Amino acid sequence: MLLLLPLLLLGFFAWRGGHTLGIAMICAGLLIEVILALRLLRASVGGVGGHAEWVREVARRPGIDRDPAWLGATLLVVAGAVVAFVG
Repeated sequence: MLLLLPLLLLGFFAWRGGHTLGIAMICAGLLIEVILALRLLRASVGGVGGHAEWVREVARRPGIDRDPAWLGATLLVVAGAVVAFVG
């Protein structure tokens, strides 16, 4: 859901001619969320290497879940939506 909302907002404000700064903030928040989701996916699926590498990656998964960048990305999307709507 976190990745779907910025995509919908981005499409809506790009179509309706939202403020450029707001659209850029939504893009930045979406990029951060995509990077975090890919890191979480990599830690969940496991690497190509040996078992020890997979165990290390899985042990990092709770840290990725609690990463404060999720909050920063969400706030960027919300602030970007406000700027794009008002501007």
